[in-house]
Amino acid sequence: MALPETSIGKASQVAEKLRLSSVTDLVEIPVQLSVGLAQMQPGDSAQDVIHKADANLYASRRSGRAQIVPVSEQSSKALV
Repeated sequence: MALPETSIGKASQVAEKLRLSSVTDLVEIPVQLSVGLAQMQPGDSAQDVIHKADANLYASRRSGRAQIVPVSEQSSKALV
């Protein structure tokens, strides 16, 4: 999910809302959401940002799942 012109803090809030949403009300099996956040920095390509988000997603899973792992707070474009 791309959130243009969104701070990493606000993107984290959006991700947390998604993580805590009542997904389990829609299905009969337990559902957990892990999120890796990344923020576009000057000189980053879209591929760079996706790679950072992917790395943070795996970090979230290694840390116990059902978490949100951000990268940086320096840019105004976030990718969730």
